[in-house]
Amino acid sequence: MSGTEKAIFGDGVGYAAVERARKEIRERHEKGERCIILDEVCYSEDMAVLYCCYPNFLSDKPYGSFTVPDTVKIIGEEAFDGAKMLKEIIIPEGVEVISFGAFHACASLRSIRIPASIIGIGYLAFSASTELTSIDVDVGNKDYSSADGVLFGKNMNDLCYYPSGKRNGVYRIPDSVDTIWPYAFDRERIRMSVQDTDRDFSEVRVIVPDNVTKLCDYSFNRNFRYIIVCNEGSSAYDYAMKWGIRYEIA
Repeated sequence: MSGTEKAIFGDGVGYAAVERARKEIRERHEKGERCIILDEVCYSEDMAVLYCCYPNFLSDKPYGSFTVPDTVKIIGEEAFDGAKMLKEIIIPEGVEVISFGAFHACASLRSIRIPASIIGIGYLAFSASTELTSIDVDVGNKDYSSADGVLFGKNMNDLCYYPSGKRNGVYRIPDSVDTIWPYAFDRERIRMSVQDTDRDFSEVRVIVPDNVTKLCDYSFNRNFRYIIVCNEGSSAYDYAMKWGIRYEIA
């Protein structure tokens, strides 16, 4: 089974992390299960599942670094959603799943290392983390790989995620790729205040070779930053026309 097939599917991004935590805890209490809260992070009783972090997470740690306990097997859906203080996350060997939206909108997170033990990464796992520039996968991982900070399936047939903090100007998809995951080129947060005026919202031209034959729904998520560069009549051309994505003929 490929990394794509093992991806953990979620039900939407609509919940704030704290609300999801309350829901998780309530449901588990109703089933007679117990949860543990340590340092503003909620876990299953056996600490095999990391459910979420709370609003004060890392507020007393100026370096913004957090190490996932080595008991954890699953980082839950939207576990660190909106954790703006999180600058560094250390995921140990033994963690197997990074669920849907786990690191969504981590505004200070710049890089992440995926250990060899990871077998499933959910869609939108790193979306809207606008400073994220690099995803580095351990070479021993059997399901995923990385190149130039971009997340791929093991044999680089699937392009899984292009970090939204990368501002290359031009990115050429490797010739080995035939499939682009949903939300691989994620919508970046639009400038909303004067505090954002120093941010670089420059366009990125994504050169899509003809061997890319499967672009999934929302592969580019109608992102205003990305321009598809492709040959007329290619799958990428048809996709751009269907979804109203900006494009240029190579």
